[in-house]
Amino acid sequence: MIADTLLQLGFSDVWLDQKKLVGGDDWSDRIHEAIEKCDFFVPLLSEEANNRREGVFWGEWKTATERARNINGAYLIPIGIDADFPNKTNYPRIADGHSAAFFAKYLYHAPRGVFNPDDRQKMIECCNRFIEHAHV
Repeated sequence: MIADTLLQLGFSDVWLDQKKLVGGDDWSDRIHEAIEKCDFFVPLLSEEANNRREGVFWGEWKTATERARNINGAYLIPIGIDADFPNKTNYPRIADGHSAAFFAKYLYHAPRGVFNPDDRQKMIECCNRFIEHAHV
């Protein structure tokens, strides 16, 4: 699972709806609050998500891209989980419009949830840069 891998790479906490939401929660408010407070937003991209007509994913993506515009450095870090390397051709709807700049700058690949060695190292470096800047 990517959440476990991120913890191993140095990320201090991973907010995952399946683990953080409990019965009776207003899930929409809790997800929005988590996006507004998190250090990084790491959406998992797939062709399946790209092809959805509608869904919660689209609102989360919009909220995160709007917040990312106010943050210097990496915040929005999309990870493609399909077998093929993610690109604008695979995810034309996700990679279009206001999200294109973030998609092009910080895009990682973890087919079936497993990072390739280069992207694993880049995620470690991203986390380390954040930790270094947080203590300045």
